[in-house]
Amino acid sequence: MSKRIPDGIDNFHKLIAENCLFVDKSLFVKDIIENDSDIILITRPRRWGKTLNMSMLHHFLSPEVNMHQTESLFDNLLITKEFPEFVAHHQGKYPAIFVTFKGVKGNSFENAIAQIRETIKALYLEYFYLTESSELNKYEKCELDKYLTGNVDQAELENSLLVLSKLLKKHHGENAYILIDEYDTPMNFAYGNYLDSLTVFMKTLLGNALKGNTYLQKGIMTGILYISKNNLLSDLNNLKEYTLLTDKTYQASFGFTEAEVDALFIETKLVKNSAAIKAWYNGYQIEETVLYNPFSIIRCLSNKGEIGPYWVNTASDKLLKTALLNASLEVKKEFEQLLVSENMSLISPVIVTDRVRYDDLSSSNNMALCSLLLASGYLKYMQKAPSGIYYDCLLAIPNQEVRTIYDSIFREWLKECLQETYYHPFLKALTEGNAQGLAQRLSDYLMACTSFFDFKNESNYHTFMLGLICSLKDTHYFYSNPEAGRGRADIMLVPKNTTKNLGIILEFKYTKADEDQTELAKKALAQIDIKSYDAFLKQYTYIDQVLKVGIAFLDKSVVIYDRLDDLHNHPLTEMESCSWSIDEAIE
Repeated sequence: MSKRIPDGIDNFHKLIAENCLFVDKSLFVKDIIENDSDIILITRPRRWGKTLNMSMLHHFLSPEVNMHQTESLFDNLLITKEFPEFVAHHQGKYPAIFVTFKGVKGNSFENAIAQIRETIKALYLEYFYLTESSELNKYEKCELDKYLTGNVDQAELENSLLVLSKLLKKHHGENAYILIDEYDTPMNFAYGNYLDSLTVFMKTLLGNALKGNTYLQKGIMTGILYISKNNLLSDLNNLKEYTLLTDKTYQASFGFTEAEVDALFIETKLVKNSAAIKAWYNGYQIEETVLYNPFSIIRCLSNKGEIGPYWVNTASDKLLKTALLNASLEVKKEFEQLLVSENMSLISPVIVTDRVRYDDLSSSNNMALCSLLLASGYLKYMQKAPSGIYYDCLLAIPNQEVRTIYDSIFREWLKECLQETYYHPFLKALTEGNAQGLAQRLSDYLMACTSFFDFKNESNYHTFMLGLICSLKDTHYFYSNPEAGRGRADIMLVPKNTTKNLGIILEFKYTKADEDQTELAKKALAQIDIKSYDAFLKQYTYIDQVLKVGIAFLDKSVVIYDRLDDLHNHPLTEMESCSWSIDEAIE
């Protein structure tokens, strides 16, 4: 019987009971129980299996979860096969509290508190059996009843996990494990609005549950970020953090390794598609372990190998986009490199930390932004070296899927300085070979964006053009610096619709003060012929014609020479030119 692909399932009992395909991470449980730290924090990007691993840990520790016996769930897993005595000694022997805050995404402080109140109420209902406990006195049962009905004020809500651990200790006679999943999600959604108020609440809630709690066996938290704002976590006793930068213990416990992905391809009979899937989703690394985003791999397998931006479309990315859109000009120039680099990497190492302060994100702090992007999974480190309490890291975009969100954000940067009503005419002018319209629109955009981007060399204009044509990716393949003929063209556009027969080659020149802009535009067009860039297009057998465009930029003015040829270099039109500057537009 073939196994079901568990797309979106993060409940361990459901996954095992319904015979789902399972990448066995059960040894994670043994590593957690044997860890000497009282409080453990593990940070990973969203949708990386944190909730499923915490659910698995919950089912291992507790004899029963939601009226389901847990003992048989681990019979065929690695932890039982390799360590049967450990399982016999620990499985089902502890009371455990498992609460996830991943659903707390309030649009106000009051709304967030209301969502947390409902989360805690649902949590207490899982322990309804305590109402019949002979170990609890009438005052404790009265206290229990308040939480079961959700009739608690904010101060009582801040004590909710402490109170539940006390009641479980009284009933079971054992200290409780407290498992807090996605502890930082409420703060991530509060960023830019009511963050300070919610941070004070969460600091009290976590402190009451994990600091000096005599009913606590061990506390385990997961999240995306290690938040250092307002000492949210620094007061916790014996906290040990395991981040993407520092984790040597749980590096293979979250995400899929190369061997695990290969096994999934075999299980789902998608081996023949494996190279393409890996090229799209591969790229993460912790120490020496190469990892894949598990959500994207599972969703891709569930869709029978169809590649798509699954992970980047699963959240609003409000925190990320706000931080990037508010970044300084210097930071934006750094990220321009990511769009034009062949291996999607920054050229120079940057300083990062595994601790994020939200207030730094609202400034022009490059370290804070890069640290956020690294922790969130939007960057990876290719190399790292300790630098005091920080790290010197060479950073890169992890894979093609994540690249799509940078394209999207780059377009949003442009929209800040472009009028949408002019954008589609620009694309129409480009794809139809309207030199005058193209020159006019480019000059308009350069005028609007001069204070936004710093146009000092050909690379800056190249990046700017890439951002402008990103919206054509649904209708065209576009290539930046592809090897073609006897060199590299700047940009090539190829229609995806095989009934369209026009390919486009763009070659750019940056005009210095002592150079003739018109002559440089002519040279850019001539370079396309001299280096036979159009040879690249011959692999697309449906392409009959090629629009060759030479563009010379000088500040806010543009000179364009273009010519329409067939692929055998027989001219279909004479060389045409058009120039446009802001001075002409004013006149």
